[in-house]
Amino acid sequence: MLLSAAGGGIFGLIGSGIKSFMSYKDKKLTLAHTLDMAKQEVINMKAEMELATLKGEIDLELQESASDAESLQAAINAESKVKGASPWVDDLRASTRPILTYSLCLCAFAIVMIDNTNPWANDFIFMATTAVTFWFGDRPRKNR
Repeated sequence: MLLSAAGGGIFGLIGSGIKSFMSYKDKKLTLAHTLDMAKQEVINMKAEMELATLKGEIDLELQESASDAESLQAAINAESKVKGASPWVDDLRASTRPILTYSLCLCAFAIVMIDNTNPWANDFIFMATTAVTFWFGDRPRKNR
């Protein structure tokens, strides 16, 4: 009887120890899973932030494009309002940009050809390049 009671007690302790060990392992797995889920949530949040940033940049570019289109439309409308002027005024207004640009290019070319060490040479080259790219660089090409 004593042997039976001792055997039962030892067997009960072993069962209790196995149960505690399994409970410990289960909690460890649960915590590891929770930690992995939290890490994945952080990764998802970073991806969402990057996506929101990209979306904001795209929205900003779209707004700038719309603003550019509105400005172009306003310029076209303003141009059409001047069409009723006399031909002399219209020709003078239309020749201003090419005359100024060609004059700057001619001055820059002359200064460089005469004396490229002139301190004004770089300034005229800069102004001529700026005028050409400003006036003609952003214009759409017309297909005729």
